[in-house]
Amino acid sequence: MERCLRIGEATPLCGVKGTCVNASICVCDEGWEKSTELAFYLTQEQFDLASEGVIDDTLVCNLQPTVLKFLYALALFSTVAVFSFQARFIRTRRHVRRVSPFLACCMASVLFCVARLIHLERNVGQDVLVTVLWAVVHVSGNFAVLFFNNRFIIYQAKATKELVPSPRFNPRNLKRLQVVLSFLDLLVGVLIISSSVVKLVETSRRLFKAVFGIFFCRSLYQIWAIGYFTNFIIQDFDKIINQDNEMATEDEYDIKIVRREELIRAFKRSRQGLKIVYFSLLFAILFMLFFYGSALVSHAGTASYQYFMPCQIVIGMLWTLTSLTAWKHNNFRPIKFIRSSIDTQVRLSRKLFKSSSGSLILNSENAAA
Repeated sequence: MERCLRIGEATPLCGVKGTCVNASICVCDEGWEKSTELAFYLTQEQFDLASEGVIDDTLVCNLQPTVLKFLYALALFSTVAVFSFQARFIRTRRHVRRVSPFLACCMASVLFCVARLIHLERNVGQDVLVTVLWAVVHVSGNFAVLFFNNRFIIYQAKATKELVPSPRFNPRNLKRLQVVLSFLDLLVGVLIISSSVVKLVETSRRLFKAVFGIFFCRSLYQIWAIGYFTNFIIQDFDKIINQDNEMATEDEYDIKIVRREELIRAFKRSRQGLKIVYFSLLFAILFMLFFYGSALVSHAGTASYQYFMPCQIVIGMLWTLTSLTAWKHNNFRPIKFIRSSIDTQVRLSRKLFKSSSGSLILNSENAAA
């Protein structure tokens, strides 16, 4: 005779929202259902039945379809909203190539959310199409965050390159790490897709544990990296802002520019945008780190990951919106301001020279007359 199941040793039979009847049937509370998504506490026979769409009576009641559909609807709305915001600024093919990971993430997120809203029983790890879409969301989303964050940091670092004698930031190190992380993201995508092909519950469990483990370590690295590299740039910004003497630079015209107040305001604005990107990404990573850690250490955390998937899309899109806003308001390289100021003063100097020369010639002619 089959017995009622529990997700973990510390959880009750049939879950918090279920009641075990006759020690063999789990009866769910009103509004709750049974889900087999990432349910690695099942036996191989129950896992095979779940893959065929047969729900066993002994399964745990851990699915609230109304809440889950609301989360997917929210994820769909946030994706469409952020995509519409970004699409306004895409004007060239070069820009399309640059934001291609973000565009792929948005397309996969929309298809993934729509598929889950139509058929909530199409589970990640069992349904091939849904699993592939989720893998694309993960890989392209991580690519988009990685490329944008690195590009933003390198862009801001170039602002201090001509103004700080020995900048501490080396963009080459960041690019090397980007290659390593990109390879890990591709590996994770392969592991996620493989879980829908493998029919053994133990193998599928190990694949997802590997995925959660890689993402957990990757999140720890990101927390260190964004603080480490961002701190270098902020220190360079502070050196420039806190200089007591007037800031000057030279171009091929050998004309010194001393418009300190405008330049300092530009650096403060860039520093503020860098901090916004840093803290918003830190919040997103800490949020994801909690769910990755929970899914890594317990079956209950793994089973709860079905609620985290739409939340992860929402958090990612909110971070994207925050970062894009910071980028648009701080898309400024002070060296451009310096060079434009040089050009302006050169033109003014030439006009002044011509006018003074003309005046001298006119005065000399009048004197001769």
